[in-house]
Amino acid sequence: MRESFWKKLLKFYLPLALFIIFLLFPFYWMFNTSLKPMKELYNLKLNPFYIHSPTLANIKTLFFETIFFRWMYNTFFVAILSTAISLGASLLAAYAIQRLKFKSSGPTGLAIFFGYLIPPTILFIPLATIIFDLRLWDSLWSLILTYP
Repeated sequence: MRESFWKKLLKFYLPLALFIIFLLFPFYWMFNTSLKPMKELYNLKLNPFYIHSPTLANIKTLFFETIFFRWMYNTFFVAILSTAISLGASLLAAYAIQRLKFKSSGPTGLAIFFGYLIPPTILFIPLATIIFDLRLWDSLWSLILTYP
């Protein structure tokens, strides 16, 4: 029994613990740096994993001296609308391709599949041209229309 416990510990739980630490480390680092004053952030002689004098000044600056809530609203607005547009268009296209039998339903499905193989960087210039022609250059609608 004792041998199987150590074997299980070494084969399963130790790699799992290392993986969880690896995954959670960025969250720890964000929390750690959010509570450090600027002097500690730039002082390389101090231990970077320990907060010597914690402060809430960075959080206060974020909430009260920036337009953070506007940024969050813009993010949610763009994410929700672009997701809704993508979902609506893809559901309609998927239904038409799968249920309605027409001559080019097979090649259309293949064309959509192969379209995913095109690198997105190739589409930047044509998308930028379309957004410029529609005069949506400096608006949230340019993001909403290009993300889907």
